[in-house]
Amino acid sequence: MKVLLLTDSFPPALGGIAAHVGALSTGLASRGHEVRVLVVADHNGCARYQGVDVKSMKSVLSYLPGLCRNAFAPPFADARLVEKVSEEIRLFTPDAVHAHGRVALSLARLKHRFEEIPLIASIHDYFFCCPKSSLLRETNEPCEAQRLSRRCFTCLRQELGVLKAGALLFSSIASLDLLRQLDSLVAVSEFQASVIRKRLRASPVVIPNFIDARSYRIEEGPAKSIAQVLFLGALRPHKGMHVLLEAFRQLRHRRQLDLTLVGYPDYPPGWPRAGVDILTRASRSTVEKKLSECTLLVVPSIYHDPCPTVALEAMLFKKPVVASRVGGLPEIMVDGETGALVEPNDPLVLASAIERLLVEPAEASQMGERGWRRLMDHFTSDVVLPRLEDLYRG
Repeated sequence: MKVLLLTDSFPPALGGIAAHVGALSTGLASRGHEVRVLVVADHNGCARYQGVDVKSMKSVLSYLPGLCRNAFAPPFADARLVEKVSEEIRLFTPDAVHAHGRVALSLARLKHRFEEIPLIASIHDYFFCCPKSSLLRETNEPCEAQRLSRRCFTCLRQELGVLKAGALLFSSIASLDLLRQLDSLVAVSEFQASVIRKRLRASPVVIPNFIDARSYRIEEGPAKSIAQVLFLGALRPHKGMHVLLEAFRQLRHRRQLDLTLVGYPDYPPGWPRAGVDILTRASRSTVEKKLSECTLLVVPSIYHDPCPTVALEAMLFKKPVVASRVGGLPEIMVDGETGALVEPNDPLVLASAIERLLVEPAEASQMGERGWRRLMDHFTSDVVLPRLEDLYRG
């Protein structure tokens, strides 16, 4: 098959969407498909990524640097992107088009032009019902609203100001019906699918994120004398950084351990640094090294993390995971078998769960082994990609 992938972000950019679409493009190519990627970026050009053709396209945000800090796809159907995608479909003649992120809104505008081609969108966050994409209020508490409303404006205004908040909310409301025009919506977890059904009134198919186990380099080095706690991901409040840092502060008073934060963008000023090893924009080999060395991985998200790939990576390296009981994490992990699930936003509970695994290394090792087996059964490219191929065939 010929598959055209559209994405808001792509390697070497960091983040979940970039990593997922990078793995998807090479995974499909390795299975004999002809793959092309169109990525929304602030520059023009064409390149290759591990044998896959990659082209970039500019969104309208590229011409509004004072309004937006990046040039990702906007929260509405961008006329520039619509025409660029339409042109690429005519040139490449794909059997299926699969969008990731907000660029799916622009793809939806093309359904009436290409009714014979399956147009598909994977939803990786909550942009379809939350302008912030996080389902968190301005107080960092979960938002249970059933639909976009004036309450969203109040939440946005504190972060963006009146003008930007109003524009973002208006465009989000105006775009609500677009996603329903696509042939298929893919949710990456059952939890996210339940939100899509309730707030978008659509019926998604659930296909989780995956990793290509063969693409990772796993080396077992000598065990470190001090326990190594690892965090991978965005160094942002919605990922629970403040919760983890407070839990680490409590633990350091009663046992020796190191905390390593591997993430992006830069480490925010004012956050504590004592005893914390901070690596920003680390290479893939550095991430693999830290996964090999760590005792356990922590995913302390306070928002409903749909399907964090970092948990899958830890399972590949046979490491136990301590994670918040939010979003799709309970679908990835089995509490008490592959790690520990804890209530979010509670440093004391998080610290206790980490400590339990540190004082029982044999049990932690067995959890890592069980996590690896669960990964191999449910979350590898060999398991997940055939399900996507079935979707592409319509």
